[in-house]
Amino acid sequence: MPTHCILRPVALISLSLALIACGGNSGSDASPNDGEIQPSNTPSLAPTVEPTAKPDLCEGLSEGEQQSRTRYLAPVVIAPEVCQSEQQNRQCEQSALTPWSGSFEYSHCEQQPADNANLPLWQISDMQYLGGFRLSSGKFGDSAYPNLNYSPAAIALNQANHSLFIVGHDYEQGIAEFAIPEVVNSRDPADFNIGDQALQNFAPFHNTDRVDTGIDNWFRVNGMYLLDGQLIVNYMNWYDAGGGETDTSVRFVDASDLANSEMHGPYQLDGAAHVAGWITDVPENWQADFGGTHISGHAHGSIHSRLSTGPSGFIWSPRQTMLQQTSGPVATEAVLDFPHRRAQILYDKTLYSDMSISVQDILYNTDRQNQLWTALSEAAFGVIIPGTNTYLTIGNSGGHESGIGYKATQDNGNLCGGPCSLAAADNYSYYWLWRVTDMLKVKNGEMEPWDVRPYDYGKLDSLGLINLKGGAFDANTGKLYVAFKNADTLNNYARPPLFLVYQLNQPGG
Repeated sequence: MPTHCILRPVALISLSLALIACGGNSGSDASPNDGEIQPSNTPSLAPTVEPTAKPDLCEGLSEGEQQSRTRYLAPVVIAPEVCQSEQQNRQCEQSALTPWSGSFEYSHCEQQPADNANLPLWQISDMQYLGGFRLSSGKFGDSAYPNLNYSPAAIALNQANHSLFIVGHDYEQGIAEFAIPEVVNSRDPADFNIGDQALQNFAPFHNTDRVDTGIDNWFRVNGMYLLDGQLIVNYMNWYDAGGGETDTSVRFVDASDLANSEMHGPYQLDGAAHVAGWITDVPENWQADFGGTHISGHAHGSIHSRLSTGPSGFIWSPRQTMLQQTSGPVATEAVLDFPHRRAQILYDKTLYSDMSISVQDILYNTDRQNQLWTALSEAAFGVIIPGTNTYLTIGNSGGHESGIGYKATQDNGNLCGGPCSLAAADNYSYYWLWRVTDMLKVKNGEMEPWDVRPYDYGKLDSLGLINLKGGAFDANTGKLYVAFKNADTLNNYARPPLFLVYQLNQPGG
């Protein structure tokens, strides 16, 4: 029998065999019943084996409990772009976590100020046609002309209501608000939905006791803008032969109640007919440089000598000026403007650098080389596209291919009442693209407002429509709404505007 034995830890099931191998139990020598296992009171020397712990696959969540987090599309964005976030969720199901919902990956996002000088130029290829819609030519209100027939097609966007303020019949030019119907992506206007939901009926104001517009005859609304619940309305005397008219604007204090709102005016924007049209935002990253919050312009109508002979742009701050006064002058600053004077009109300096050709010959395109701005050109809307170095202006042009005549007979036999293209089809919607940094040079005194030239221009895809007279831009979605005067010809007895919608995508997007 061994004199000593070392017990090693073994499984409980073999403990007895181990004791036997060490000479029996600890109480005595071999028992008479040698070879049989005897009960023993000796404590077991084997370690206690704990049950294997199940892994915590839900990371502390109870069954059915949900967990949330915020993730961002990108770690850095350049103003005015804002950080885009999404709320993601997961939960404990059958003792395991489900995958996180959503697709955004980044836990943090930082908005950095834009380096304006390095912002990209927007290209016309970044404009995507989305479709169009129509609005009813029916009567909405009890005034003399409460409808959209022969409307001048000036519009303003109400983002909160997804609606448009729009000017009515040319004889009265009251203003109504219509819900925007669903846009149909078709190039055939017959497919478009017809919106007939008037959120506000037509409310006349010109030649009423509500406000003095300062203009008796040939009153024409050119542009509108909704600001802080108030509606600014820009207009002109359409046949101001002397070019001396200075009244340009009125405002509805409560745009949600056009029929009963208090009205203020008239106001006189510096620039008169050169500025009394569209109003759009100056993106925040440009406002300090320009010293203003909005940009306005206008370049269409009769009596060309009192108009800008090219798209215009005037910087101003209506909250600090117009909205603080009931009438009177309002300061603006021209950063793009083309007075109807020799060497100050918009012309191609590479073609007519010495201006040896007359202004009349340039505008009537007698040499058939002028592709920039003719006597038929008009600018009806402009906007600085957020996130870019581009001021987009759009309107109409013609006579670039056939030339222009005055009271001429066109190739289709039509006798014109004034300037017209010699070929009837030589008319189209048009665009002009400008570097905002060039306009800033004007602001800083490094250039004259008539020395700026567009970096691109040409025909605009508009289903062949002409007479583009109004626009509105939604900076939240990048959508551009465009109105064409008298273009809805599907009803033989009505001529309301027709509306197209575009997406202004970011360059390279």
